[in-house]
Amino acid sequence: MGEPRPSFPAALYEGETRLDWAERFYAGVIPKGLLTRKDDDSLWIAPNGCPPQRISTLDEFIGRMDSIYNVIKVKKLKGGESREIPSVLPRIDSLSLFYSEARSLLPELKAHLYEPAVFFKGGKPRVTPPGFDPETGIFYHVPPDEDPIEPISGTRHLEECFSAVPFEKELYRNNLFAWLLGGVFFDDRNDPPMLAITGNQRGVGKSKTQESVGYLLTGQYPCAVDHTSDEFDKQLSARFREGQRFISFDNIVTGSGRAYRNDRLARMLTQGWSKRVRLLGHSRTVEQKGVLFAINANDCSLDADLSSRALPVKLYRLQPQPMVPFCHDYVRKYRREIYGELLNIALRDPVPVPITLYPYYRYRRWLDLVYHPIQAIFGELAIDEMMELDNAIIDLYSWGNDQPDDFTFDAKELYDHMETQAHRFMGLHEFFDNIRSNTTRSRSMTRWLNQHSGKTYTISGVSLRLVCSTPGNNHTPPRFRFERLDNEGNNDTI
Repeated sequence: MGEPRPSFPAALYEGETRLDWAERFYAGVIPKGLLTRKDDDSLWIAPNGCPPQRISTLDEFIGRMDSIYNVIKVKKLKGGESREIPSVLPRIDSLSLFYSEARSLLPELKAHLYEPAVFFKGGKPRVTPPGFDPETGIFYHVPPDEDPIEPISGTRHLEECFSAVPFEKELYRNNLFAWLLGGVFFDDRNDPPMLAITGNQRGVGKSKTQESVGYLLTGQYPCAVDHTSDEFDKQLSARFREGQRFISFDNIVTGSGRAYRNDRLARMLTQGWSKRVRLLGHSRTVEQKGVLFAINANDCSLDADLSSRALPVKLYRLQPQPMVPFCHDYVRKYRREIYGELLNIALRDPVPVPITLYPYYRYRRWLDLVYHPIQAIFGELAIDEMMELDNAIIDLYSWGNDQPDDFTFDAKELYDHMETQAHRFMGLHEFFDNIRSNTTRSRSMTRWLNQHSGKTYTISGVSLRLVCSTPGNNHTPPRFRFERLDNEGNNDTI
């Protein structure tokens, strides 16, 4: 049984204005956390024992009022006495409450979750309590027949759940664990990269792994968003309106060897901790904090904007075979235990990652939260391997694999080769083709080549390193070549 509902007088007190009356109502709700608001000015109602639900219209507001408050009228009796009798608010009074500026007195709801989250207080990680927490703005809903999820020592269930997933190498498994660990934080310093699960063939387990990740972090199997231009904003706004923060894109397909490009998604990934999308047909926006994006595809390459914002997880298997244990079933059975193990890891004090480690990585604040715990327990991450998703990098090293050992080139010569083979090296050609000035293009390509000089990747089983063979000067541009390496020199792979 929930707490008894408080009473709210339907009539104004003597000398009270409608604004005073509305402020009295909204101020009275605050201690209960029964009614909250979001930054997009939406109201959320949470009757005792229920998770928060959006109130979008006046009719919804009227219909749900009696679930949190008993509306009363005070009837004057003979002898100066009075008696409270049940009543309902007239529609005009409900309208006055619903649109009153006094609703700004309500506490802000940043997220409603079906699992505890980790936040920072005084620089120390803490776990959100059940119910609404005014300090964090998080509503952690615990069903009446369940206990809150608690931290659990060890990693047995986490490792067992994904033990049969065919990661191409252990570093990709560690990437997945790092992304899961970041998912239990709910703090504005945690702006995570997009999870990108790729595989070398159909049926390797990409979709089921991604669905298991979504269920583990949210308690619900995700419904994938249509990534096409016509549906993206519409479906994303619908997910945000429902308070969902795990956004899944399943089985990304591109044609003619093109890289996957989604400018709307790229912009969303740059918005930071709080994501906003405009409601279709309206000027209003809907907001969701702590959004987690995940995509999967077969042998997918991404354009430069997306690849630099993605954390790769590569799956590889020569022949299809059963996944035992099946992560999809295991996570459903042991979700509380796995999540508890992640909570326990997340409660370690964060240690900043030196700037010399992955100096060009965008998501350094996220890396500060996850790198040291994962590295200490499981080993290194595959951070530099995010470039393996970049179609321009793939094209560059594929082209280098075709060249003889003594072949050298400068930026202009590289572009000329790309122009003659644009159908084959579409990603690299498109990356620089939008620069109209030949001089500017050569300078941009030279900077780009210098940035990747010294990097090693593997193409078709051959490890290649790009090196600057001749430094440039005021009159001559630098020249580059590719070195072929044996397996011992292969640190980064595609």
